[in-house]
Amino acid sequence: MLSFTDAQIEAGVSRFQHELFALAVCLIGGDHDKAYDVATASCAEAAGSVSLFDKMAGADSARFRIRALGIVIGQCREIKARFLPDGIERMDAGKEEKKMLRLLLAALCELPFEARVLLLLRDQVHLAYPEICAVTRVRQDEARAAIEDARTDLRKKIEESLSRQG
Repeated sequence: MLSFTDAQIEAGVSRFQHELFALAVCLIGGDHDKAYDVATASCAEAAGSVSLFDKMAGADSARFRIRALGIVIGQCREIKARFLPDGIERMDAGKEEKKMLRLLLAALCELPFEARVLLLLRDQVHLAYPEICAVTRVRQDEARAAIEDARTDLRKKIEESLSRQG
């Protein structure tokens, strides 16, 4: 029988919570307090539906991850996205980097929710297409097409913002 130390369990949950938090921040527009609440609640809900072994054991941790990501998406769908640059100002980054991050988050918030979800699962969370399909219940060909469309829309929105700023 496998047994885990408290430190191993905490490290495993922390790894997932960080990923869930980052996704939630982007899906709801940068509200760090709400994103933290969503990530914590999602991790706890997923933990209740997947055994400890599945949460912590190598390849089987994918089941917990997919379940938790699905819960984050469901909770974020309920929250009206709005861009809040407060977290960006606290970042240890240069002025230009912060400016680009503000543009990116604002453009992301303009995308339809489902497009944002697919794009972030692929490009931020780095899920493979089969995993994206498991989380979202979208067919693989539809997911690929929607992600490409979302990338194109995001690029256009950022270019428009940059051209308006002169």
